[in-house]
Amino acid sequence: MSSPSVYRLLLIILHCLYNLVDFILRTWIYWRYRVYQYFTANTFIQNIDNYIHLRILHLDKLPAHIVIILGTEKPSYSDLSNIVFWCIASGIPYITFYDHKGTLKKTEEILKDTLIERKLDMKQIIWNHEEYKNGITSTTTTTNGYKNGKSKHAQNGTRKFHINILSHTNGGKHSLVNTIKKLSTSYYNNRGGETGNHPPSPSSDMIDIEYLNNYINSDFKLPEPDLGIVCGNILCLYGILPWHIRTTEFIQLETHVNIHIDTFLQILYKYAKSEQRYGK
Repeated sequence: MSSPSVYRLLLIILHCLYNLVDFILRTWIYWRYRVYQYFTANTFIQNIDNYIHLRILHLDKLPAHIVIILGTEKPSYSDLSNIVFWCIASGIPYITFYDHKGTLKKTEEILKDTLIERKLDMKQIIWNHEEYKNGITSTTTTTNGYKNGKSKHAQNGTRKFHINILSHTNGGKHSLVNTIKKLSTSYYNNRGGETGNHPPSPSSDMIDIEYLNNYINSDFKLPEPDLGIVCGNILCLYGILPWHIRTTEFIQLETHVNIHIDTFLQILYKYAKSEQRYGK
């Protein structure tokens, strides 16, 4: 047998062994989590707020806005609802899910139903800029941001949590293409005055980076994410707009499926220890 054939055979054997070990580890993690969940569900869920509060009590900082990038993974609605509950228990007011394929955007009602089934008070939730009232949604014009460690809703005596579902069409590079198309159409049709929530139709010398930023942000009414969780084995941002993530700290998560609360808390610990230099 020639040397290239031997090397090829060894590579195939190593590849098979790697896949076998990876399969065994994933299976072990999956069943360990299921067994743990079965035996601790009753006591753990009842004390989840206290558990999280005690674990994050001494952290120097917490994100005000988390974005979860699903990558190539299919949405696991039960696990995404867990993340929502844990963010709310941690006092994180902005939770964004970015699925570049658009699957979650098309099926977001399933996520809503999952949250309702788990007894989440939907009156706390502002969903894609729409607020729940008596089982229906109505638009709201809230101001984003934290001040002195509290959201502006909290300062007014109410605590609201913002859940947003983004895809490549409304939170990725495709939205930049749509913006250019709108500006071109508006310019060549000589449309003056306001167009929806957007600035007036500009002349060609008015269009610069600042103008584009204001134009896009009139749709994307969210603060920049502080923490980004990238799901999957590939560390890729999947086209999420770069000016939304200028100061975002990214942490990779192997998968959001069967994510455990301690894994979520470990991500918060990593974020708290990170030093954001803001380009310095």
